[in-house]
Amino acid sequence: MERFAIGILDLDGFKGVNDRLGHQTGDALLIQVASRLKRLLRKTDTLSRLGGDEFGLLLTNLDEGTENQDFFTKIVESLLDPFDVKNADGATVRISGSLGLTICPPDQGDATTLIAHADLALYRVKDRGRNGWALFQQEMEEQLIESHRLRTELERALPNGEFLLHYQPQVNMRTGQVVGVESLVRWNHPDRGFLLPEAFIDVAEKSGDLIASLGRFVLEESLAQQNRWKQRGLDLRVSVNIGARHFLSRSFQDDLRFVIARHGGSCPMTLEVTETEALRDLSQLQKAIEKCLDLGIRVILDDFGTGQASLTSLQNLSVGGIKIDQGFVEKIRECPKARAIVSSLVAVCQMMQIEVITEGVQDEEDGRTLIGMGCEWAQGYAIARPMPAEAIPDWIASWTPFRSWTRKNDLGNSENKNKP
Repeated sequence: MERFAIGILDLDGFKGVNDRLGHQTGDALLIQVASRLKRLLRKTDTLSRLGGDEFGLLLTNLDEGTENQDFFTKIVESLLDPFDVKNADGATVRISGSLGLTICPPDQGDATTLIAHADLALYRVKDRGRNGWALFQQEMEEQLIESHRLRTELERALPNGEFLLHYQPQVNMRTGQVVGVESLVRWNHPDRGFLLPEAFIDVAEKSGDLIASLGRFVLEESLAQQNRWKQRGLDLRVSVNIGARHFLSRSFQDDLRFVIARHGGSCPMTLEVTETEALRDLSQLQKAIEKCLDLGIRVILDDFGTGQASLTSLQNLSVGGIKIDQGFVEKIRECPKARAIVSSLVAVCQMMQIEVITEGVQDEEDGRTLIGMGCEWAQGYAIARPMPAEAIPDWIASWTPFRSWTRKNDLGNSENKNKP
């Protein structure tokens, strides 16, 4: 029986081109993409546009060897060369592609089923960072069913009051000063118990309504708690995580103004936005940041180094700081490359007067290494685990940094070179 593949190809970054340069330029880019793909495909293959920036592929006469994989790779790699479309600055446009495929046999079913399976494979590529291809596997469908179930439970959880916040202190390791706290959402699931964000946040992020509702809850509760601490004489800056889709949505600024007005109109607050595909359009991101600054709210890029952000983006964005991803911190002692990346980021941000915070400081040696690089602001288990709000005052009263962290301070070198 002849083997064939159904594929769905999504253009990564096309929306940004369309928004920046207009639909006419976007259409010209789509024509060039189609022309490039047709030159690569064989006479028996079929290419069609499904709508927007998606193309459908019917690839025939497939064998069972590795030649198929090479062919799929060539399709994706063909999009990496620049296209004859110019940015506003005269530079050529570059995009990439994500390709999801299902091969029949072994897959089976009608056309609708096969397309749905290719679409599931496409989502797998996007979850892995885009610019690649993946084949449908049965567990993808099982994961989709699980995602639907989880989404239904999330929609119920918010009105039922199943979410709560814990807070992780952020400190200056060298002086011992407590800078503030990061609010971290937790789900007290009625059947599965206490769930951390990694168990549900991806599903929420894929739904604009869910992530916006969750974001509003975190903003509201964080500022309410900040005021409760202030009434007890504890003035803490609170950092709040906001999903990229919510942050860039039309409703976010209204949500932010409403919550701030409900809590006194002035809040020493930081928004942490994780660098994701949604943040590739720097122009749109800068406009959102400027609106936050107008309200007295600063924005930092969370998990810096794991997504699309770069030193160039720091130059073009009015961010107040970055948080270096804990994956780099975990490797700084044994991996020269990780150490070089962290050291370089700290140096550049100091020159640009951008705050640097590291997360994932696990022990005394991590902190000592980071301080030696000039990075003093941090959070992690070596300092404190996330805790309920009522535990924060007692923790602050008893907090003492490691002696090795403050030794230079004892010798009189008390200047803070990385103060936000």
